[in-house]
Amino acid sequence: MTAIFLDTEKFKYIDPRQVEAYLVAHRWQQQQRQGDLITNAPNTTIQAVVTQIATPDADHLSGDITMLGIVVDKLRPIHTQLADHDYILALKAYTERLPIYCTGDLIKENGVFILKNPHHFSLDYSE
Repeated sequence: MTAIFLDTEKFKYIDPRQVEAYLVAHRWQQQQRQGDLITNAPNTTIQAVVTQIATPDADHLSGDITMLGIVVDKLRPIHTQLADHDYILALKAYTERLPIYCTGDLIKENGVFILKNPHHFSLDYSE
């Protein structure tokens, strides 16, 4: 979403501490490290489509999956690791092209979005 302010003078004096407090209160933390914006959004639910499934681990049913979901108003690839029943649901979502919901800690590492600690993985049959 883009906002256009005709009178920007009144926004000139916003205290950066107020902006930081707002972001922290809404569970968004941003840090500047070596020119890279690191983003951390704990306990975030995303809606996405599974676009890639890696070969499962030989020992037990688990593996890496890639989803395409909206992050900061843009479609972006999101990587995560699933196991057992969630991995089976991801396979079903991939083959049937069903959207999914998943909750976890969304972070950005080396320019790549990763959903850590995924839970509440479910299929979205509403489409």
